[in-house]
Amino acid sequence: IDEELGNYQGIANHIGNIGNIYLTISDYPKALHYYHQALAFAEKIDNSESIATNIGNIGSVYLHIQDYTSALEHYMKALTIQEKLGDLIGSVINTCNIAAVHFHLKEYQASLDYFLKALDIYRTLDNKTGVAETYSNIGVIYKEISDYENSLNYYHKSLTLNQEMGNKFGIALNVSGLGVVYSEELYKNYNPDKAEELLLQALQLYEELGVRKELYDIHQILSALYYQTGNWQKAYHYHKLYHDLEKEVLSEEAKKHAEQLYYERKTAERDKQIAIDHAKHEATEHLLHNVLPPSIAAKMLDGATLIAEKLQNVSVLFADIVEFTKLSQLISAEDLVAGLDGIFSRSEE
Repeated sequence: IDEELGNYQGIANHIGNIGNIYLTISDYPKALHYYHQALAFAEKIDNSESIATNIGNIGSVYLHIQDYTSALEHYMKALTIQEKLGDLIGSVINTCNIAAVHFHLKEYQASLDYFLKALDIYRTLDNKTGVAETYSNIGVIYKEISDYENSLNYYHKSLTLNQEMGNKFGIALNVSGLGVVYSEELYKNYNPDKAEELLLQALQLYEELGVRKELYDIHQILSALYYQTGNWQKAYHYHKLYHDLEKEVLSEEAKKHAEQLYYERKTAERDKQIAIDHAKHEATEHLLHNVLPPSIAAKMLDGATLIAEKLQNVSVLFADIVEFTKLSQLISAEDLVAGLDGIFSRSEE
C-alpha cells in the first residue's frame, strides 16, 4: 500500500522491520539485504533519523557475524548522526553497541569509557532499566581486568536497582556476577563459601525463570568452583548437569535451525510457484489479446465464463481471398500468417 502511495518513509520502515526478522532468525545475508534497501529509501527522502537507525542495524549484523571492524564503523556513523540530531535514545543504544564491540575486541578501557558515557545518558533519561544494565556491564569489565572491588561495587549498584524494579532476571544476573568475583582466587577477599551461596541463589532464580542458557552457565561455574575447592562429588554432579543441559539447549538450537531451513525451502518453493503462475498468466494474457477484442480478453482474464454483449448497430463483412488455397500451398506457414496479419491490420486502419 505504501508503494502505491509513494510513501518512502513507510516503505523504509517496513523493509527495516523485515530486516529485523531476518536478524532475529540469524539469516544475516537477508538481514543485510533488507537493511541496505531500507537505508536507500531513507536516504532518498533524506530522513536522518531513519538513516541512522538503518546504519546502526547494519552494524548489529556485523556484530553478530563477529566482523567487529565493520560493526564499529557503522555504529560510529549512526552515533554521529544521532548526536547531531539530539536523539538521546538512539545515541545511548549505539553508545552501548560500541562499548560491546570494544569488549569483544578485549579493548576494555575503550569499552568502559563508552559504557560510562551511556550511563550518563540513561541517567539524563531517568531510565532505571538502562542504568541497571550498564552498571552490570561495567561490573563485567572490571572483573575482566581483575579490579574486583570496582566490579563488586557496580554489581551491587545494579542489584539494588533491579531489586527496586522487581527485575528477577537482572537480580539473578547480578547475584551470579557477585558469586563469580568471590570465586576468583586472585581476589584478596576470595571466599568460596560466599561464592557458593551466591551462585546457588542465582541458580534458584534462573530455575524459577526457566532460562536454560543461563542455567547451564551457572552449572559450569559451580562445577569449576567445587573442583577448585576439592569437592569432587559436587564438581562431577554440576558438570554432568551442565553437560546434559547444554546438549538439550544445543539440540533445541539445532531444531530451530532445521525449522529455519524448512521455512526457507518452503519459501523458495512458494516463490518458484508464484513465478511459474505469473509466467503462465502472462502467456495466457498475450494469447487472448492476440485473438480476441480487448474488452472480451479482459473479461476472460477476470474469470468470466459466459460472455455476451448487445450492440445496437453492427456491420458484417464476408470476404474471400482469390486463390487463397493455391497460395497457401506455395509459401511457408510463416509468410502466410505474416501476409494475413498485414491485410487485416491494414483493414483495421
